[in-house]
Amino acid sequence: MNISNLYMYSGIWTCSLTTAQNQTVNGTIEILLRPVAFKADCNYVFKWRRYRNLDNCIDNKSSLQINFKRDFGVKLGDFELEASGVKVFRDESTEVDCPVIGFPDPIVYWMKEDQNITEDEHYSFDGTILKISNATYAHDGTYTCIAKNSFNLDGIEQTYELKIDRKLFVKNPFSWIWPLIVIIVILVVLILIIKISQSRRKKNGQRLLEKTPNEE
Repeated sequence: MNISNLYMYSGIWTCSLTTAQNQTVNGTIEILLRPVAFKADCNYVFKWRRYRNLDNCIDNKSSLQINFKRDFGVKLGDFELEASGVKVFRDESTEVDCPVIGFPDPIVYWMKEDQNITEDEHYSFDGTILKISNATYAHDGTYTCIAKNSFNLDGIEQTYELKIDRKLFVKNPFSWIWPLIVIIVILVVLILIIKISQSRRKKNGQRLLEKTPNEE
């Protein structure tokens, strides 16, 4: 078993052994895993804000990139990450995923700017996914998913926590109009400048023609 891919093997494993006397012996083993960020084929870029005793690391099996930074003031076992943001147009619906795995399965809950999120007409939950319906500008901001699990380690109950911040950007569906207006205004100004320049050249040319016979 490749220890670097331990997250793929977490869970309960059963081993069966049959002896020469046709006796079967069964055994089980649990591979415990604290909450970790994981996405099999994602385009997320995760930046570790806090970690302990780790160096820079890149997951070569996917586009997942993890950058670690030292912060020895963090309680052992707690981590905080920052993931790529999500964009949605006003009055449309979207989903914000919390890509975590662990064993036992982590309990996941969401917060927005230090306020707990509960289900209502806009928010609903589907596993580790936060669903947002009919987004308004009030939904714009930073969302934090918090994943926790605990298990007995060396006779001591340990609790582990992982936080992932994701920003939601609520955009005006007509925001494309303003750049278009700016482009149109620039084109109109350029056309006016060209017309004025051509008019001045024509007037200057006429003046030169009028002066030439008098001089002769």
